[in-house]
Formats: sequence, structure tokens, C-alpha cells
Amino acid sequence: MYRRRGKGTSISLYDPLPALPQQPAPVYKNIVLMAVKVEEYLKENPQRTQTTAGNHFGITRARVSQLMTILEKIPDDFISTMKTTKDQSLIKRFSGKTLLRIAGINEISGRKLCIENMVKPSKGD
Repeated sequence: MYRRRGKGTSISLYDPLPALPQQPAPVYKNIVLMAVKVEEYLKENPQRTQTTAGNHFGITRARVSQLMTILEKIPDDFISTMKTTKDQSLIKRFSGKTLLRIAGINEISGRKLCIENMVKPSKGD
């Protein structure tokens, strides 16, 4: 007898149960790339507001404001690196919440140091 438990119990008396399908690897959102797209959308037409940008991208006005804060406060060299990266571990490490926390640091040198400390572990992987 073959048995598998999950949301419901599956039982087979004769043949083994088929293998479960593999879950696809999660794909994380690149917050920096999204922020750059929103900024470009706003710069195309100066008449556009954060509310119209939010409606266009399906996010709230507050999120648009957070994305603009990230772009203003995070160093440009890091922004250019992040908007072209495909490394999912790096994208996961620099989530929106993490980037806002870094943007909240008052000194530019403190922001750069925080980013460098977070990037270093990925080089050893």
C-alpha cells in the first residue's frame, strides 16, 4: 500500500503514486529596476503625478514615494549594478524593506559601508 499525506491523503493499493511536481524556484522582484522604470515614466511627462504612476504600474502612491526615496538616497554605482543584475540571491538580499532601511541612514559613507557589508557574502558563494 502506498500513501501520501498533504492537503488530502492519497492512497494506492497496487501501483506507486506518481512523483510530486517540483516547485519552481522563486523569482524575486528587482526593486531597483522597478524604481528606475517608475522614475522614467514620471520624467517622460512632468505633468504626471505619483498617483498616476501608481495607477499605471499597479502600486500605491506610497510605494511610488518609497521607490523615489530609494533612487535618491542609494549610491548611483549600486543602482546601475542592481538594475542590470539577474542574480536572484542578490535581488533577494536587497529587498524593498532592506533598501529603505539603507536609505534611512543619514551619512552617504554609512550607506555605502552597509551595502558593501551586505554584498561581500555573495562573493564567497
